Amino acid sequence: MSIEDSITIERSPEHIFAIYKDVNSWAQWDPDIEAVGMEGEFTAGTTGWLKPVGAPKTATVMVEVNEPTSFTVESKLPFCILRFEHELNVVSDGTVATHRVIFTGALAPVFSRIIGGKIRKGIRGTMEGLKHYAEAS
Repeated sequence: MSIEDSITIERSPEHIFAIYKDVNSWAQWDPDIEAVGMEGEFTAGTTGWLKPVGAPKTATVMVEVNEPTSFTVESKLPFCILRFEHELNVVSDGTVATHRVIFTGALAPVFSRIIGGKIRKGIRGTMEGLKHYAEAS
């Protein structure tokens, strides 16, 4: 199962990627994040954690970073991996930012039912928050 949303932001991919790299700012523009931390540079292999609003803190690992166009973070649940993909594509009036959440593994159907609805409801707010934050800075 996957959940995806996109929004056009009137800023360059480099500008938006700098916001992504400022992990400490994520809770300022993403209403679904209470806190986040990273234990190293914004590169593949770096570990960290994410605390969604109303949910337990979860370990994360950066699995792919292609500055300034994309990065992917994974979080492991019991018999399920949540893959968070972030892509930036240049268009005539700015940059299209796409966020995608993919559930894989034996218990992916279970976790997609448990938390998928909340992610689906919140992803638009996340995208709008990123747009507002990026365009205001």
